[in-house]
Parts: sequence; C-alpha cells; structure tokens
Amino acid sequence: MHTKRHLVLTALFAAIFWGGSFPIVKFGLYYLKPLWFADLRMSIAFLFMFIFVKNKKAFWKFPKEIWWLGLFNAAGYFLQFVGMEYTTAAKASFFVNINVVFVVILAHFLFQEKLQWEKYLAVFLSLLGIYFLVSKGQGIQIFKEGSALGDALVLLAGISWAFFIIINKKVLAYPAFSVFDIVTAFVFTTVLFMTPVAVIFEPFPVHASATGIGILLTTGIVFTLIPFYFWSVSLKGLTATLTSFLTLSEILFAVAFSFIFLGETLQPIEIGGGVLLLIAIFAASVR
Repeated sequence: MHTKRHLVLTALFAAIFWGGSFPIVKFGLYYLKPLWFADLRMSIAFLFMFIFVKNKKAFWKFPKEIWWLGLFNAAGYFLQFVGMEYTTAAKASFFVNINVVFVVILAHFLFQEKLQWEKYLAVFLSLLGIYFLVSKGQGIQIFKEGSALGDALVLLAGISWAFFIIINKKVLAYPAFSVFDIVTAFVFTTVLFMTPVAVIFEPFPVHASATGIGILLTTGIVFTLIPFYFWSVSLKGLTATLTSFLTLSEILFAVAFSFIFLGETLQPIEIGGGVLLLIAIFAASVR
C-alpha cells in the first residue's frame, strides 16, 4: 500500500518527465507535423507497453470507459494543436491548465471530494501563478492577442482533459485491471481516435529523418509511457483534485528545462509565478 507521501512524489516524478518533454517536443516539431507527431508518439508508447501486458487475451476486454478516455485524451491534443494556430502559446498554456478548476468541480459532485477553503485558495493561487508564468511580464496584454476561436478551442482542450482525469479516476478503481493495463488500454484508444484526424489533416511523414525518428522513440517511451504510468499510480491513490494540482508542477519543470537546455530567459515575474504555484500545490495537499 502506497503512503500519501509516496504517491505525491510519484505524481511529481511524472510531472518532471512531462515538463522535460516540452523542449524535446519543441525541437521535434522542426522535423514532424504536430498531429502525426502526437499520434506516432502515442503509437510507439502503446506498442512498447503492450509487449509487457501479462494477459494479452484478457486485456482486450477492458472497461467501456476506456473508449471515453481515449476520446477525451485525443480531443485534448487535437483541440490544443488546432487552437494554437489561432491564439498565442501563452494563452494556450493558461487556458489548458484551467482544467484544474473543472477537476475540482467534477470531483466534488462525482466523488464527493470536499471543497475546503484550502482548495479555493489553491485554485486562486494556481491560476495567478500560471498567469505570471505564461505572461512573462506582459500583463493583460497577453489576453488581447490571438482570437476568440483559438481561446475557445484551447479552453475546450482543458475541459476535455478534466473529463479524462475524472473518468480515469473511476476506471483505476476496477480491481480486475492493473494500472499498467489501464494505461496501455487508454493509450491504445487514444491512438485509434487520433489516427483518422492525422490522416485527414496532415500528410504522413514518409521521409522522416533519423533525428525525427529518434525524437519519436524518445518521446513515446520516455516522455509518454513513464509519466502516464506514474501519474496514474498517484491518481489511483490520491484524490483527483490533489493529483491535478501536483501535475501543474510540470509547468515549473518545463520552464526550468527550457531555461537550462534552450537558453530561454527567466524573468522575476516568472519566478514569482513559480512560487505561487508551489504554495498552491502545498495548500491543496495539506489535508
């Protein structure tokens, strides 16, 4: 039985990998189109994971909710990628991560997770922290850029992932399936929903370079398989709300890795945003 401390560290471990994936993905987009990048990344993760599924015959009898997980996960990626064509990266990051608000609301009504004052404080501080991190000192100017369509699409991406988190929390409680089997299954259904979209909107990367293939393998195995598994382990043992707040730390790790490996500047307001985000995570985890 995992302790709360162990599960919190597990969620943070997953966030480190997701945060570390941002510089890799940014580099990979020079070699691959975004929809095929996401689809092939998921496909590689599934193929590698399926090798280690113990009972492959029973695996295909996964719960019907797995299809909803695949749909909402694929929709989140699709809406984010399309939305970013019409809005700024800063606004996309802000609106996508608003999903924590919807998780708090859904978890309260579906799982009876209590809404203590610490959670209200955590929501406020997390949104303020994210805003400081993504605005980079531009103030409200970031909300004047981009279009309403792009904003709506990335907001819908965040809502889609909120439903993904809530449904996943329910599915992970099924005793007949291990966490590894459930993660493998929803990665599989995600691929099934993503592939037709990629086929329709982008040409297949027939002439992908060795660098592009290497990035696909790295992101598929290291930055998809590993964090999804550890994140799901923590989600099974912690509340959906706390897991969502812990996952927000991926923004901090993404900023840190971009600063270290991409040479991106780090402004005082971003440091302040990071501190607020850490306080929000602490406030969400005190009970």
